[in-house]
Amino acid sequence: MQVNLVAVADLCREAIRHFQTRDGGTIINIANQAAFRGDDPQHIHYAAYKGGVISLTRTIARGFAKSKI
Repeated sequence: MQVNLVAVADLCREAIRHFQTRDGGTIINIANQAAFRGDDPQHIHYAAYKGGVISLTRTIARGFAKSKI
């Protein structure tokens, strides 16, 4: 969990702080299909972490992205 989710959240937090002192920026997080369809029972934790990365990324976008409209 520390590597697959908490570290991603910590890095995103620092990126947002950095972007706020400049004219914005872009965060790109990578997950795979396990985040959306799940995985086999031996990898439940991995699918849950990747689902968390997707949710984290969408929440950041909703809260911090500038509207292009």
